Amino acid sequence: MKKIVLIGIFLIISSVCGAQSFVTEYSRGTTSNFCGEESFQFILGTETITRIDKFDGSRVEIVSKKESGGFDNQGFYSESWGSKFYLDKYGINEFNRIKQFTYRVVYDKRGGELLYILEIENKKGLDAGKIYLSRKGFELICK
Repeated sequence: MKKIVLIGIFLIISSVCGAQSFVTEYSRGTTSNFCGEESFQFILGTETITRIDKFDGSRVEIVSKKESGGFDNQGFYSESWGSKFYLDKYGINEFNRIKQFTYRVVYDKRGGELLYILEIENKKGLDAGKIYLSRKGFELICK
């Protein structure tokens, strides 16, 4: 019995260890100038991004994996996350069954503080996207 419990604990720890967790406090649409107070927790796992609404506890899990990272023209470090790996791994039929989003996770520097997470549903495009901002991101973008 102890072995089963230890194996279960090991599996849980293994699945959580690779994840990063961030809390955002503001959001705005990509075509909007208004930044509203709205808090979310994002958990960036190895092959998923989980978004949890801190107000009502609702949770959305999106298949997504880090595809690239580098510095942008403003000197911020950003990572691109997407679901293309799922297409390569499972084929077109399975790929078409999942919600397909693209994410851009932006930090003030590599290994630094989160500024914002840009979320774009691939079928709707950039105009329907949403930006989730940390307090530091809010100060840079919304003020």
